[in-house]
Amino acid sequence: RPFDEGTTAAGERTIMMSGQSGPGGVRFAAAIQAVAEGGSVRIIGDFLSIEGADAVTLLLAANTSFRHSDPEQASLEQLQAASRLSYASLRERHISDYAVYYRRVDLELHGSGGLAQEAEAVKLPTDVRLRKLKEGAEDAGLFSLYYQFGRYLLLSCSRPGTLAANLQGIWNASFTPPWESKYT
Repeated sequence: RPFDEGTTAAGERTIMMSGQSGPGGVRFAAAIQAVAEGGSVRIIGDFLSIEGADAVTLLLAANTSFRHSDPEQASLEQLQAASRLSYASLRERHISDYAVYYRRVDLELHGSGGLAQEAEAVKLPTDVRLRKLKEGAEDAGLFSLYYQFGRYLLLSCSRPGTLAANLQGIWNASFTPPWESKYT
């Protein structure tokens, strides 16, 4: 990847990826830190290795030079602040933050299979529901779940004080996509 400067260790439990979007372009950085309950965390090269842990929380911070003159340092400072909080506290803060917007809309779709069938479908993992839908099963609730998931992603990625969501997204593997990652 031409603009990726690589991944390096940034502490005992943290790795940092940085780069620049072309010559003279925006610099970016993302840091991830593993907080293990039990077991051990090691950095091997540019990989996190977690062994024997009962649970692991991965903290991720990403920044660009659009908002911060030093995106690497900004990312490390955010990780340091987050690592002082418990998983339960981080989760509660996240829920409180987005729920104000998320709870404004509810979408309920019902199929012809009845409420009993819908109640059984809700108990299934999403990948099983998707497979059954592909095989011809009816699952109207899956469509409302997908709608709400899309809302959750947008609410979580584009908030006051942050950069707007754009067509780049975390799903695009290219630093130079055909649409140039424009805000549209």
